[in-house]
Amino acid sequence: MRSNQFVAKVMGISRRKADELIGRGGFAVNGEPLDHPGRQVDPRRDKITYCNRELKPVENCYLVLYKPEGYVCSHLAQGEEYTVYQLLPPEYRDLKYAGRLDKESAGLMIFSNDGDFIQQLTHPAHQHIKEYLVKVWYPRGAVKNQVLGKLNRPMKLEDGFTAHAEVEFAGSRPGLWELVFRLREGHKRQIRQMCREAGLKIIKLLRYRMGGLYLPQDMPPGTYRLVSQQEARTALQLG
Repeated sequence: MRSNQFVAKVMGISRRKADELIGRGGFAVNGEPLDHPGRQVDPRRDKITYCNRELKPVENCYLVLYKPEGYVCSHLAQGEEYTVYQLLPPEYRDLKYAGRLDKESAGLMIFSNDGDFIQQLTHPAHQHIKEYLVKVWYPRGAVKNQVLGKLNRPMKLEDGFTAHAEVEFAGSRPGLWELVFRLREGHKRQIRQMCREAGLKIIKLLRYRMGGLYLPQDMPPGTYRLVSQQEARTALQLG
């Protein structure tokens, strides 16, 4: 692997930050100065050090969490608000998450120390689908097909226009619709903005899919489950 990839993973930093750090010096491979972030290294055979301290490979870890409503996506406590990391045991609290959910939303969150996996799953260029079940109140006189037509067209939001979304009708009862949103991008609070523009009020928002990973049906809110590296990698191919 490239040396910057190894440094980023072991030190828990971005690839760009690793490039900068390597450029400043202090790294060595088998006693020789590491002077280029693109140099190939084999962590199983090469001894890689930083300031004379050996950097050892870290095993990849992947887990899924069923985020309940009322928790914020942050490492740091937000006053009296609970954070998603409080739902994880200490040994997993350094993992990074893929895809933020706002405080009022619930559902699937994915955590890992594998930076490449996180980047591939979340970057819009990779077009991985995220699916949500959204329950909304609709205004009196609203016509379902007209509302769906508006939601399925590009829409101007606070941070620009959306790409084509897929929104389907999933069920109803008096005053309430259930909609399925399939998105391949990640505007901030996108679904909430879209529903507001369409005159809908969200009652519940649940994410149940990211790429090829789904929220297990038997998983209670507030719990987590480890997944294998093979499952995680397969999720990138299927989603």
